[in-house]
Order: sequence, then structure tokens, then C-alpha cells
Amino acid sequence: MKEFLDRLSERYPELKVISYETALSPKNYRLMIRLADAYGLGNVEVPVVFVGDLGVWGPGAQNELLIEEEVQRCLEEGCPSPLERVDEGRWLPLLNPLETAALIIFAAWVIYLFFGR
Repeated sequence: MKEFLDRLSERYPELKVISYETALSPKNYRLMIRLADAYGLGNVEVPVVFVGDLGVWGPGAQNELLIEEEVQRCLEEGCPSPLERVDEGRWLPLLNPLETAALIIFAAWVIYLFFGR
């Protein structure tokens, strides 16, 4: 997806692509989930792309076509930043994969301390 977005940025210099690392950043992971909810996407996996009224996840030619069509529409008609939709979704208290792993390790350590001896 990154290569596709790089090529798209070359074809449309006025397009602003913003990438977020979600695997190691709890803040960015929650942002991705909140945007996915605001766009009506169910369970998502990276890569996720939001542009105009479109939110898609996963690589593939069909998603690339949808993204380019929405970019063209937004350049012609104007579209707000997807970040403006963050508050449209529900508030979702979620943990990213790194936080989940840390919580599991901590819980295992506590169980070992109290019950493992």
C-alpha cells in the first residue's frame, strides 16, 4: 500500500498522505480504530486508508481503484481531512497489540508470584 500511495502522491502533488505507525504506538492504534468506527468499518487490519468519504483496509487492486477515484473526487469537489471525523465514532477503550502483550505478561507474573510457589 505504501508504494501505491507514493505513486498516487506523485500523480497528484496536491494530495497530502499522512502515515501512522500503529503497531508500536497505542495513541496511533486507537486513532486508527476510532476512524474505522467513524467510517463504519468493522474489524480492520493494517493497512487502512481514509480519504474523503472512503475508508478501506487491506491491499489490493480494488481498494487502490476506490482510493484513486475518491482522491480524484476530493480534488475536484473538496473534502475535509479524515481526522475531522474522529469524534463521529464511538469512544472505544482499546489496547493495541503491544499493550495487550504487556498486560498478559504482567498478569502472568502476578499469578506466578501469588500462586506459583
